[in-house]
Order: sequence, then structure tokens, then C-alpha cells
Amino acid sequence: MIYVGNVKKAFDLASAMYEGLVDKSGVPIVNHAVEVAEAVKDYGEEFEIVALLHDAFEEDYISDEDFDMLDVFGDDVKRAVRAITINAGEDYYLDYLPRVFDDPIASVVKIADSKNNYNRLGNLDDPELVARLSKKYENVFKFAGVA
Repeated sequence: MIYVGNVKKAFDLASAMYEGLVDKSGVPIVNHAVEVAEAVKDYGEEFEIVALLHDAFEEDYISDEDFDMLDVFGDDVKRAVRAITINAGEDYYLDYLPRVFDDPIASVVKIADSKNNYNRLGNLDDPELVARLSKKYENVFKFAGVA
């Protein structure tokens, strides 16, 4: 994958923010972000940037001021990344998903994110975790009206 311009800036930022982080199967999280970005690239640069950064701001140490680094990408990207970032203690179904699906960029990225995660469930060894996550992603698809 060769990125240029703002997408390259987003990839570099994502790589730095995801450094050392792995998913539930031990794969670097940046790989997932790149796969989601690839899935939405036909929608345009803003979608690709949000996809690259969709998990980057979920760590506990991230502050509201940290979102200011997104100003370089414009208001739509910043708004979408904030929308797709789940907040500590937030109810996934009552608060998080409605906010995500109110945003035109975040909603497309969330569907691609959930499809990518759903398709990788076979990499997990814990049947209970697979069942719980399957239900979660299926509920996202239902919420989005794509189930």
C-alpha cells in the first residue's frame, strides 16, 4: 500500500499511535486499520483517513486535546473520528452506535470495520469470545440496516 498526501500523514500518525498494540489474535492493530482503509478507499480520502485512525483514540490516556492533532485533516475527519471513538463507560448500543450512524463518514467506516472484524473471528481460539463478538458485529449490521 502506497499512501500520499493526507492519507500518508494519517497512516504515519496511526502507525505511531498503534505502535506495539495487537488485536485479540496477536496481529498488529495497524494491519486491521489498513484493511479497513482499503475497504473504504473508493468513498474518498476522508473515509480512508478515518479508517486508518478509527481505533487510534480509544486508549485511556487520550485526552480531548489530543483530537486537535486531527485539525490538519479538516473538520469532517475530526468529527468522524470523534464519532467512531467509543468513550470510557459509554453504552455501546444506546450511546455509541447512534452517534456513529449519525455521521456519514463514521457510519461507512464502522460497517467496514465490523465486517473486517467479523471476517477475522476464525483467528480466535476462544469459542465464548467468538460467540460474543459474532453477536456484537451482527448487531452492528442490524443497527446499520445491512444485516
